[in-house]
Amino acid sequence: MKNILRHKTPAITRTVLALLLLAGGLSVFSGCAITRGATGAGGGLKKKVAITVFENRTRFASDEIRESFHRPFTAKLTRACTDTLLVTPEEKTFPDYLKKLPRLSSGLIDNFAFATTGRKYGFNAIVTGNLLDVKIDEESYGFWWFKGSRPYVELLMGVEVLDTETGAKILDERFSRKIKIPAEEFESLRQKETGALPVLAKPLQQIADDMGASICDAVNDQAWKGYIISVLPDKVILSSSNDTGLIPGDILEVYDSGSTISGLAGQQFFLPGLKIGEIRITAVYPNRSEGVVVSGTNIKEGCSVKRR
Repeated sequence: MKNILRHKTPAITRTVLALLLLAGGLSVFSGCAITRGATGAGGGLKKKVAITVFENRTRFASDEIRESFHRPFTAKLTRACTDTLLVTPEEKTFPDYLKKLPRLSSGLIDNFAFATTGRKYGFNAIVTGNLLDVKIDEESYGFWWFKGSRPYVELLMGVEVLDTETGAKILDERFSRKIKIPAEEFESLRQKETGALPVLAKPLQQIADDMGASICDAVNDQAWKGYIISVLPDKVILSSSNDTGLIPGDILEVYDSGSTISGLAGQQFFLPGLKIGEIRITAVYPNRSEGVVVSGTNIKEGCSVKRR
């Protein structure tokens, strides 16, 4: 039986999204965003998304349950997010700062630190999640003298997708999957015997498929973007690399993207601003791109990259 629980977007995120539309000119500190112009010759651009290691909060301390989820999960994302570059923990280039999630004193993930560092790596979004619970119980069925009970296991998982342009969540969703299990596996799971974990493979696969589809939908709804990480006298340097599809000659529109607003529990968010100039890409490399200023005088570190 399929059971997907969708949580409403938190109030602070709704407030931020409204302010993003109204307060583009508000400035606390400077930054910019870049949008690809129609004259570029590079065709479509691929978004880069980081997938963090999901935290296991279940009763099973073994990493097996988490690893059993990550394999089908990343496979689903690879199949479904065809225009997305996935950076997973298995890769050597996976950033150290994503291996242990930064948190505020409130215990919440430090979304601002995530977004700030994610920009330097050229990420459009960062995916985080938790294996929340493995519920093992029995349920009644039938009636009168036909009444009986049957064991089941239910998995609950959560996922969040953070947009690096704003630091706000573009997805916050819970997934659950419940299946009947044989009595012997029920007893093994209740005793926390790791040898019974293979019974969780099917619901983990099902949740991975549902979760992967939701993540791809959320990411696909966002515009491609990258970020200026350095401004030199003769050029600007972007964190977007050649695997995104940028090529020399692409014209990018530059937007202010460094204004911020404070939220609840110590959270901070970026507020996109107005167009302030244009640049032209002159070179692309495996870990960065370079360009020259075509117009504008206030282009600086912190500017992002969107496609028009």
